[in-house]
Amino acid sequence: MKGKLILGAGVAIGYVLGSRSGRQSYERLKARSKDVWSSPAVQQQVSHAQEAVKAQAPVVAEQVVHAAKQVADKATHRGDDRQLENAGSGI
Repeated sequence: MKGKLILGAGVAIGYVLGSRSGRQSYERLKARSKDVWSSPAVQQQVSHAQEAVKAQAPVVAEQVVHAAKQVADKATHRGDDRQLENAGSGI
């Protein structure tokens, strides 16, 4: 029983100390990442990325439409092929 109490106390102390230092580390990381995100160099790259996405959006949309049509055509032809197979087998 004494061992369980010591273990419980150790876990509680470790949790309290760990959460305090963990919170401080988290706050430091949060502040650093905010500083990096706000920097002019990063924001310039974000702007370039947004422009590139906007420029490629119509191309990607056309490719998606084309791919969707191909899938629909394949599905339609498979359905036709299965109907022919079923008709030929008497099912």
